[in-house]
Amino acid sequence: MTRVRALVILLLAALLVRLPFFFIDSVDWDEGTFILIGQSILDGHLPYVHLWDLKPPLLFGFFATAIAAGGHSIVAVRAAGTITVAVTAWLVFCTAVRWWPRRIAGIAAAACVGLETFIGSGQGTMSEHVALPALWGAVALLVATDRPAPGRAFWIGALAAVATLVRLNLAVTGVAIAILLVLDSVRFRRSLGSAVPGFAAGGTAVLALTAMPYVFSGQFDMLWRSVFLAARARTDTGTTLAERAAALGSQALHADGGSAIFWPGVIVGFGALAAAVLAWRRAGAEDGGATRGVRHVTVLFAATAAGIAMSGEAFAHYLIQLVPFVTLLFGALLARLPGTMSIIAAVVLLVSSWPSLQPVVAEYRGLISRMQSGVDLHYGPAYDIAAFLKEQNPGRRPVLVLSDHVAYWLAGTEPPGKFVTHPSTLSRAAVLKVMGTTPQRELETIFAKAPLFVVLDPSDLPMTDEARSWLEATLARNYSRAESIEGRDIYKRIEAP
Repeated sequence: MTRVRALVILLLAALLVRLPFFFIDSVDWDEGTFILIGQSILDGHLPYVHLWDLKPPLLFGFFATAIAAGGHSIVAVRAAGTITVAVTAWLVFCTAVRWWPRRIAGIAAAACVGLETFIGSGQGTMSEHVALPALWGAVALLVATDRPAPGRAFWIGALAAVATLVRLNLAVTGVAIAILLVLDSVRFRRSLGSAVPGFAAGGTAVLALTAMPYVFSGQFDMLWRSVFLAARARTDTGTTLAERAAALGSQALHADGGSAIFWPGVIVGFGALAAAVLAWRRAGAEDGGATRGVRHVTVLFAATAAGIAMSGEAFAHYLIQLVPFVTLLFGALLARLPGTMSIIAAVVLLVSSWPSLQPVVAEYRGLISRMQSGVDLHYGPAYDIAAFLKEQNPGRRPVLVLSDHVAYWLAGTEPPGKFVTHPSTLSRAAVLKVMGTTPQRELETIFAKAPLFVVLDPSDLPMTDEARSWLEATLARNYSRAESIEGRDIYKRIEAP
């Protein structure tokens, strides 16, 4: 199997397991925020200036590109995410095939596609999916040779910087990559001048190009506060690093055993752990660089896990960043097993993955049913909310959507205030303080515009207690409930006679 053929197969595999999720309105509401800011870029605005979120800017550039290439469609965004999953798995394949048989590399790559899809909100297009091709491009170049030339080191640095400007916690991984470059240069008696300047130049070039539009437009302070100061404020969650690590570990294994990916996760995870231990215990035998490569991957896995734990909150989709490391290490274990045993292990992994495929089967059944019935393939409350807003608000007056907020985009409108682009920002008082405002102040500014409709999910209204009390009082005084769509209440402003 050539590498080109492997890429085609992985694209088809990723499409097969992800296609039925293309038509759901929202898998994770983060995705809706990324879409809104991506559209804002296409409308001529820099991230953070018109619409705001605390993720790094290159993430939004990816969504802008997906929308520009595929059109005003959630399907286009999910298709772009599918490509990132396939490319990451292909990079795992290309790395593994340097050291082990193609069947081992293929198993590792296939496992990568599966776990990237079924962990957390992996069926959508998440920031983790977007960051991984760049990160694994850097990893693949790093482990490909123990003598990185300046040109190769430049691209390693550039790709690590791109990954960091998509997921900021990957800065820890980028530092680890730089350290490994230095250690390789020392170990193999190469001049540091052959690698370190190249790495630094690549990273600096990406940072400079990203900052340049903000510098020229006088908005660099907004970039700095949004990406770095606000992100630092977000890490202050009142939990210790150990508590966050424990929470992530619990989500990784789903200790109750109820997760569809529980057994595949256990098999791949513990297989990866065994491979990492064996690689560090084994003397430096000549094995085509596999031992060195596995050791490097182990270090980078640990660095990425540390970066996730340091990021402040523990959400299951953060673990997507660990998937390619774990699946490549699992391949390292299979490579150590006798041929028959490795085949048995792969079969056990495949059988244990069957529960993971049940949601795919269910979605395909629903998709086929909708096709047979001749109804719209797209579904979910955001589509219905958008249709309601289009019909009831033809003049495009301001509306506030605090639930299923991708409905703004579907209805051809946008948030009435930049700090409610992601509704959960109203629950982050420390973050908004860095940006010079408060949750209640933002609500007061928005309602000064007299939004015609307010959409919310009464069972999930993330904001500070003070802001929630103010909102409830305002709704009781100036609004009446006009509609309810799948548990989402829509309030309409009571107009003066």
